[in-house]
Amino acid sequence: MPALDLIVPVLIYMFAFIISIGAHEAAHAYSAHFFGDRTPQSQGRLTLNPIAHLSLAGTALPMMAILLRLPLLFGWGKPVNVDYAQMRWNPYCRSVVAAAGSFANLCLCMIAGVAAAFITPQAITTEFLNIMVGLNAMLCIFNMLPLAPLDGATVLKNILPGSLKDLYEDYIAPYGFYIFIALLISGQIGWMTKAIDFIEASAFNFGQYMAHLL
Repeated sequence: MPALDLIVPVLIYMFAFIISIGAHEAAHAYSAHFFGDRTPQSQGRLTLNPIAHLSLAGTALPMMAILLRLPLLFGWGKPVNVDYAQMRWNPYCRSVVAAAGSFANLCLCMIAGVAAAFITPQAITTEFLNIMVGLNAMLCIFNMLPLAPLDGATVLKNILPGSLKDLYEDYIAPYGFYIFIALLISGQIGWMTKAIDFIEASAFNFGQYMAHLL
């Protein structure tokens, strides 16, 4: 049935998306809590339940993109509010909290790659794990781009020395979204695709290595 052929991939992708975004935002919340910020806990974000981290618009958009067969899938979770004033070891803890989401996606990517090597291949299972590897590799790389409002901008801003930090905040950070769109339209993101492909291949290769080892 044509309708079923479309609905099943959408459900598989959305399930993977919800898990991946939930882990990404939960990593921000738990890392901020570790450094002393109690804001995520007070707002109910200190949980592994992905539902608590979903954005309605950010979840609906990729679903619509799949249904309309659009080539670009883009979505997001509910941002975790943090209070850096409560954190220990400033300013470096800010970079750790910002990078925690991408690290969580990298871990999920590797876990899915290992699972793919051990689980008996089945159509739905294989597709889900392949999506988990690809999606989390993409989220890992994309969110670490040093363009506001992405996490990579926060990481970079808090490790730059004073003069360079001021230069970045004044002349680059306010235009992060427009810079990304310009790069996307001009096709100057091939390096990002290569980085994503590298992480995907590494996840599957690591899974094969673990399967051979065990």
